[in-house]
Amino acid sequence: MLGRFYDSGLKIGLDKKIGRVEFGAGVMPMYDSGMGYNTCYTVHAACRVIQEAALVLDITNIPEYRMVEHRIVPGILFRAHKLWVRPELSIPLNDNVQFTRVLISFRYDFFIEIMLQFDIDVKTGIRLREVMLNDAPMIYRAIADHRDYLKTWLPFIANLSEQDEMDFLSQVLFSRRKKEILLL
Repeated sequence: MLGRFYDSGLKIGLDKKIGRVEFGAGVMPMYDSGMGYNTCYTVHAACRVIQEAALVLDITNIPEYRMVEHRIVPGILFRAHKLWVRPELSIPLNDNVQFTRVLISFRYDFFIEIMLQFDIDVKTGIRLREVMLNDAPMIYRAIADHRDYLKTWLPFIANLSEQDEMDFLSQVLFSRRKKEILLL
């Protein structure tokens, strides 16, 4: 069995973006056949300096080479269209680990668009179809016409604008597209 091992894990995290700043955290239960079970973590932050580059910082114990090591990882993230490159230093926080590593990561996003649009005639004069961005003005008018009634259950609509509805639909439609991305 020398040299043969396996590991498995699942990373679960939350990320938030506010203007030029992004931050988040994650947890990763992980099992390595030679080293046993570990609960790993990551906390990260990034600040976009220019459109194509951001300063990044991770504090993590997710293994780089099988061993769980507490590390701080500063770097720079360069983005150009669908490609990003991330050179970084991986600095140990443990006294028993002496190696600072220079790492570089690459990623290219391949977009696979799967158009699962549907248009169903429910009955004469009534159609069921996926929402589209150009539906925003019609949705806004329906909300505005019934605002007093709806705000009892949906208090956020008291100050909803047509632009807010456009932004929301853009975000929903973009999120759906992001789920169709294949990352290699």
